[in-house]
Amino acid sequence: MKLNCAAYLPSGQAAVPLTLTGATRRLKTFHAIGRTLAELHLHSDRWTQPADFRRPSWDLDGLVGEAPLWGPFWNAPNLSAKDRDMFESIREFARLELIARDADCGLIHADLVRENILLHQGSVRFIDFDDCGFGYRVFDLATTLLANKEEADYPRLRDALIEGYASVRPPPDLDLLPLFMVLRSLTYVGWAADRIAEEGMAAGMSRFLERARVMAAQHLAENHSSILLR
Repeated sequence: MKLNCAAYLPSGQAAVPLTLTGATRRLKTFHAIGRTLAELHLHSDRWTQPADFRRPSWDLDGLVGEAPLWGPFWNAPNLSAKDRDMFESIREFARLELIARDADCGLIHADLVRENILLHQGSVRFIDFDDCGFGYRVFDLATTLLANKEEADYPRLRDALIEGYASVRPPPDLDLLPLFMVLRSLTYVGWAADRIAEEGMAAGMSRFLERARVMAAQHLAENHSSILLR
């Protein structure tokens, strides 16, 4: 996808990476992010794609298939046998959960982390569409929220993001948001495993793995009864 950044970034004062200070500003910013994300999804649904338009698929196979887009997280180095079993369990849970769902899918940003969100005079702009592809719309919400998961005001940030999104279009599959946050955390394990020889990546892998381990274990525990019934 070719983008003309000049068409997206206001002239004059330069936009800056997302930096949040102050409770009110944080909530307003997440509301604006949600609204802008919904506008992006709405626009992509209305956009007529060129015949030769090709992008990756962040679909079921792209997340938990045999060759996920960001690598097989269950085969990452330094995983214990318990980790592998748990990650395989999450894969199976996700497959069973998603294959039966008519989830909201379409063109998504797919990497809407805070480094890819610019603030400018109260508005937000998204950059870095390298990973843009076709997938679950809730994946974009999960990606945006993951870095804030352990922060004290996370519930309010999540609600502000969803409220902003809902001001433009119906929020996508919110009951799947916890699962997609787990899946998003696992993509970083696969991503780091493919770059483990790079400087500093071992430390990054340790952080990604610990976060994914905790989130996967919690999700499986919370859905234990549902898993047993399948």
